Amino acid sequence: MNKETLIINIQERFHALEHALSVNDSSFTLACFEYTDLINASEEISDAVRSVLLNDDFIDKHILQSIFNISMLKSPTNRVKPGKDNIETPRYWNNQVEKRYRLLKDFYSLIISEKRRLDKSKSKDLKFEDDPLQNDKDPSLMTDDEMLFGIRILNNKIISKLSSLSPAKHNLSFNSGLSILTIDDIHIKITKFSDQYHTLRIIFEDPKELNEEWFFSEISKKYDNAKDLPDKKFYNAIYQIGLKTRASGIPDLFIATRQSVKINEIYLS
Repeated sequence: MNKETLIINIQERFHALEHALSVNDSSFTLACFEYTDLINASEEISDAVRSVLLNDDFIDKHILQSIFNISMLKSPTNRVKPGKDNIETPRYWNNQVEKRYRLLKDFYSLIISEKRRLDKSKSKDLKFEDDPLQNDKDPSLMTDDEMLFGIRILNNKIISKLSSLSPAKHNLSFNSGLSILTIDDIHIKITKFSDQYHTLRIIFEDPKELNEEWFFSEISKKYDNAKDLPDKKFYNAIYQIGLKTRASGIPDLFIATRQSVKINEIYLS
C-alpha cells in the first residue's frame, strides 16, 4: 500500500474518532479501538509510529499509554496471563520504545492493580466500582475531549513522518535460466518449463512491459501461437505462483482476473 493511501486511511480513521465523540462514550471507545487497530495494521504505519516515539521529545506519555493499553486489552492472553513469554504487543513496540516509555511495565502494573481491586471487592462484598483504583484520583486521567486532543497531536506527527518517507524500492525479476523469481531478498524456485515458468518468462521478457496488463490470450499466443490454449491454463499458473509468493510473505504480487494478470504497481517502484 502506498503512503498516500496510508495517510488517507489514518485521516479517515481520525475523523471517525471526532464523529464518535459527538455521539456517546461507547461510540468513542469503539472508535479508539478501531484507531489503534489501524496504526498496528501495517509495517509501514508501525515503523512511522516507532520512529516518532523514538525521535520526538514531546510525546504525551499518558496518551501513548492509553493507546498502548487499548491495543493490549484486545488480547485475552495479555489480560489473563500477563508475562513476557506470551505477550502480544503492538507492532510499533520494541525494547527501545519500552526503555523510553515503560509502556509494558505500566500496563501490567495496571492489570495487577485491577486484579487486586477485584479480589478485594469480592472479599469485602463490595461492588467493583465502589472500590476506586489508586490511580483513579490521578489528575493525569483524561476526559474523552482531552483524549481526542492528544490523539490529534500524535496523529499529525505520524502523518508527517509518513509524508516524509521515500517510496520503497523493490527488486523484482525472473531469471529464466535459473528459473528463479526474485522479490527483494526473497527467491522462489519455479519448476523449469512448467506453465508457471513460461507465464513468468513471457511477463518478464521485456522490462518495458512489466507494468502492462497481460491478457491470458496474449500469453497463450507467445506460449504457442499454433494452439488456442484456454485462459484457465494461465490463470491456474498465476494462482499457483501466488500461493508460493504468499507463503514467502508476499500476498499481493499479482492482480489477476479470470482473463488477465498485472503485477501490483507497488512492486514496480
